[in-house]
Amino acid sequence: MNLKIYSDKDAILRVPCEKVESIKDHLSFATSMYFTMKSLKAAGLAANQVGKSLRIITISSPQFEGIMFNPIIISKVEEKIDFLEGCLSIKNKRTNTKTRSKTITVGWQDKTGTYNQKEFTDLTAVIIQHEIDHLSGILMTDYDT
Repeated sequence: MNLKIYSDKDAILRVPCEKVESIKDHLSFATSMYFTMKSLKAAGLAANQVGKSLRIITISSPQFEGIMFNPIIISKVEEKIDFLEGCLSIKNKRTNTKTRSKTITVGWQDKTGTYNQKEFTDLTAVIIQHEIDHLSGILMTDYDT
């Protein structure tokens, strides 16, 4: 069964998410997030989109498939990428934020609690930046001018 997707009208999407202290305590929820994302044919999902203010994202992209706990962007290049983004929480809307870095380095914990660090580019970089924005209470439409 899919988790409920909250819309951009719901306050939870504007609340900065809290660090996950015990991955073990949230692994079942994160797994449900992953399967919800996959069943909806989405490229990413943040925990607050499904009702929990936790720093968890799930990604399905060319360079990464799975769950990231406590993801942070460590560095990003100045070069930007044009990409028309969509969002499960904002129906029938696409936005080219024009602010996404083409290449980013991300740090995160996996489901075992192991710290990982990797460079991502292009589509995967856009997806991760979009989902990490969610964790900070930022929506893609905030970039509309």
